[in-house]
Amino acid sequence: MSVGDQAGDGKAGGERRIIPTLAVVSAVLILVFFAFAVWRMFAIAGDEATTDMHWSRVLFIYNALEAMAFAAAGVLLGERVQRSRAVAAEARADQAAERADEATESAARSEANGKALKAAVKAKQGAPGAAEAAMANPELNELSNLADRLFPD
Repeated sequence: MSVGDQAGDGKAGGERRIIPTLAVVSAVLILVFFAFAVWRMFAIAGDEATTDMHWSRVLFIYNALEAMAFAAAGVLLGERVQRSRAVAAEARADQAAERADEATESAARSEANGKALKAAVKAKQGAPGAAEAAMANPELNELSNLADRLFPD
């Protein structure tokens, strides 16, 4: 397993593919070839027998090699930037998942508390002598109706 092939992301048992080995090898070869071309250009520039026509052809080839070299360097360097962005995005996703779990638990607790309150109101309403108390206290009927609407069975 090479560095360019796979790298750990810090998670237990999880390895992910970063850049295929072929892409790394190709990028490095292009950069080495570009360095050789630059060295060769300096040798040609020092030669007094070089004509303008020959020099313009060398520059034309150099520009093409330069574009490939910059693309190769972009592959190697851009991957590092992308990896840091991906790690940051994963951290944000983990935080959002934790907040969602907390919200789900809070909603379940609130629903359980509401149903317990409904049961308490119904028990109070169904207690012996509750009919007379309901006549004297219409708020208990109002609470019972509200509990029925908010927490239907």
